[in-house]
Amino acid sequence: MPHGQTRKPPTDGEPAVRAEGRHGSGRGLEALNGLEARILTRIQRDFPVAPRPFDVLGVELGLSGDEVRRTVETLFERKLIRTLGPVFDPRALGYVSTLCAASVPADRLDEVAAIINRRPEVTHNYLRDHALNLWFTLITRPAARLAEIIGQLEGETGIVIRDLPAVRLFKIRVEFDFTDGAAATAGDREPPARAGGVSPDPGFPSQTDQAAIRALQEGLPVDERPFAAVAARAGLSEADLLAKVAFYLEHGYVRRLGALVRHRATGITANAMSVWVCPPERMERAGQIMSGFRQVSHCYQRPTFTGWPYSLFAMIHGAAPEECRRTAAEISEATGLTDYQLLYSTRELKKSSMKYFVP
Repeated sequence: MPHGQTRKPPTDGEPAVRAEGRHGSGRGLEALNGLEARILTRIQRDFPVAPRPFDVLGVELGLSGDEVRRTVETLFERKLIRTLGPVFDPRALGYVSTLCAASVPADRLDEVAAIINRRPEVTHNYLRDHALNLWFTLITRPAARLAEIIGQLEGETGIVIRDLPAVRLFKIRVEFDFTDGAAATAGDREPPARAGGVSPDPGFPSQTDQAAIRALQEGLPVDERPFAAVAARAGLSEADLLAKVAFYLEHGYVRRLGALVRHRATGITANAMSVWVCPPERMERAGQIMSGFRQVSHCYQRPTFTGWPYSLFAMIHGAAPEECRRTAAEISEATGLTDYQLLYSTRELKKSSMKYFVP
């Protein structure tokens, strides 16, 4: 949208994604029945750290453990769930991450994307509708490796790559609500996450922890005792692995344990990276306000550079581009920030989970 343009907020009171019409025969939201919507919403928030977690969920939801487990199996089979397991905090594990952007000529996109995507340190890569059209994330250790990898990629591609690390994290919570009467949106109005995560413990992780993390990052099977299967892969007892998972959650090594949803498959197909011009003295308040919007899953402060004055980033999700635009207009009104752009994802070039402590 043009710089400095402010759109009026919606007046019809409609949620970002309507909850009605979910019992049809179509894909995504249209195909979710009430039970599936309840369970899919619930298991994103957290997953019980218990020998029989599906039984625990069953008691909470008024269902049998087998009914919960079979429903989760169905959601996996329909490719609505990407994975079930932990989301690790890279910094807490001693890794560093950054967001990179580049302007790539259209006739070289496939070539350049292939070079970037073959690096295991690249976890996500998207094409966006902007002159800076290629956006990807890098995770590695130690910190000095980031500059080295970016330099290597510039040498291999002949493309200038902009390094935009997070200066401050306001929110990271990818969680969608599919229950009747609620918007299928991206996280609760919660206090913003602490900036930069937790400080890594010099004594962590031990070799046993690394084995546990390697096993956990492959995901939990949809078994009656999923932690027992993971423990066997790690060479641990079920009780020892459960104790480690509880420790990782308590101390911030794991941000969240639960299901990751394929949100495009559920009908949330519009994803806009909103970027905002924000004076430093207004950054704290604006970041908090943006983080309070349920349609926002990620919110960061990042550096600027010549020709790029945008220092505040917020990922906005919706069922259609107009819903993202409506949310951005509401954010603009709430924060008083009027100079912004929406960069829509037009193509997913790579999306994978980082593999920690592997050669």
